[in-house]
Amino acid sequence: MNTRQTISAVIIAYNEEKNIKACLESLVNVVDEIILVHDGKCNDQTLTIAEEFTDKIFTRSHVGIAQPHQPFAYERVSSDWILQIDADERLSPELQNEIQTLVQDDKVDAYEFLWPLTNGKKFVKYGLYASGHKMFLVRKSRCFMIGMPEDAIRSYGNVIKSNLKIIHEPGYNNYTWKKFKTKWISWAKIHARYLLKDFFEIQQFQVQTNNWPKEYIRLTKTPISVGFLDGFKTFLHAILHGSWLGGWTGIRITIYMSIYRIVLGQAIKKAKQN
Repeated sequence: MNTRQTISAVIIAYNEEKNIKACLESLVNVVDEIILVHDGKCNDQTLTIAEEFTDKIFTRSHVGIAQPHQPFAYERVSSDWILQIDADERLSPELQNEIQTLVQDDKVDAYEFLWPLTNGKKFVKYGLYASGHKMFLVRKSRCFMIGMPEDAIRSYGNVIKSNLKIIHEPGYNNYTWKKFKTKWISWAKIHARYLLKDFFEIQQFQVQTNNWPKEYIRLTKTPISVGFLDGFKTFLHAILHGSWLGGWTGIRITIYMSIYRIVLGQAIKKAKQN
């Protein structure tokens, strides 16, 4: 008889008192462990709320983006599976009921769940992520990640797309010009700094390589031209995969994701000059 598989939920948070309780409540009696890492000093009630649900809480130096903290959190996971979930996300009731069954399947190493985009008021049927899926649940022994902006947890093994849903409700519209000028451009500057670091300066988890992926090397060598090319590819890929079916919202998301690639290229060039 196979040993029951266990799950650790990992949350990277930054002043999320408005969202964190709903996220944690969706995990109670569903996962076996909750690990929360806070990105710098907490200035609201996030950690106080989290203490009602877990004692595995860590505060690290502020980065301004979640991914660099994820390998640190994964090293502290004691379960067989990792559920990577953000503070403004929560498990749907259907996923709460099924998740323990999913991880008992020894032929699967990772699951992608539906992740509908939202403009802060309603869900967008189609956006940049036209397939609607994102990887959230991975077998610890078969996953890896480079802890840098825009990277994500990935699997060396068998990945299954599931139609079970992760609900993402940040409470604001991330796809506005105002947000782009503040949040997205800030991300690009952080992203650029990380891309220019030595590969071994970046905290990693179970990565089986000794160098940057080729696409990162290409971007840092010729950031402006590659940034524009990546922006065009992002736009074309999203349109061809149905982002326009989301109407103006879907197209706007596509435009912002495309512009981000261009802005990133410019941020890399500027960082190299400093």
